Amino acid sequence: MRTVAKTPTVISIWLEQSQPYMRNEGKTVYFEAQTIYSYGPHAPIGWLDGKNKVVIVTVKRFSVTTAGHCNQIHQTARQAGYTVFRCPSFTDHELNHRHLLGKTQQYLKQAARARRYASLALEQAQTAWEQVEAYGRIYKLPMPDMPPALIAAHLTGGLDTTTLKELATLEL
Repeated sequence: MRTVAKTPTVISIWLEQSQPYMRNEGKTVYFEAQTIYSYGPHAPIGWLDGKNKVVIVTVKRFSVTTAGHCNQIHQTARQAGYTVFRCPSFTDHELNHRHLLGKTQQYLKQAARARRYASLALEQAQTAWEQVEAYGRIYKLPMPDMPPALIAAHLTGGLDTTTLKELATLEL
């Protein structure tokens, strides 16, 4: 069993779970079982739920290099067919669900304030909402109703000024 490899291989072997441990040559990325780390046990950056084919990548900030490791995990996992979420916890699914709802709300409020790029913020809100739905479905969490503004945007292909103003006061 090989225990040292290049970072992309370490990430791929972690996703396969074909061995319990592996690290890269520089000792900057390694995994033990379901958790992958950057630079040591103080910086867990990814968690694998093989049963549901889900990878949770941390939203915690460490360093530029660690952010790069997180991006590599995200991209490799998506290419391997995993559903990837960026969340604050590896085990508290309710906290993660609230985090994803908060991201949806953040983008909706950006759309409400935007003078030019409301459609971009609205697209981001739609993507964030899709993540909320997927996370809730996978981990069997109760779902709030879809924000009316997203329904309106989906049906009409855009939002009117009144609906955008309503977004500014939205609470999910």
